[in-house]
Amino acid sequence: CLTMKLPVASFWFFSCDLQYVKARVSGFGPVNGDPNGRFYYQQKAYLEAISVPKAWGILDSPKRTHVTIAVVDCGIEASHPDLKGVVIEGYNVVDDNNNTSPRGSHGTNMAGIIG
Repeated sequence: CLTMKLPVASFWFFSCDLQYVKARVSGFGPVNGDPNGRFYYQQKAYLEAISVPKAWGILDSPKRTHVTIAVVDCGIEASHPDLKGVVIEGYNVVDDNNNTSPRGSHGTNMAGIIG
């Protein structure tokens, strides 16, 4: 396990008032959908708890050509080069309108990772 303090300047894109960020590395690595992969067994219970193997099966199906994912966050910058043309209109539950322009960058970052 590794714990380290990082300077707040490293996280300028967050809109909240950060004092420091603590990172913890547990030694687990990425899981790429291979049940025989190096880290799958260590994470198997967690992956099954959120139905990841079932999701992999759906995504591997030749019948799936489009997937719609909802990102419930602080908004999305739909004009971002990685998201342009693929974001559908959403709803702003905080302001009770259709303005989903981001208040910070977290929602755009998450949409980019998911996409």
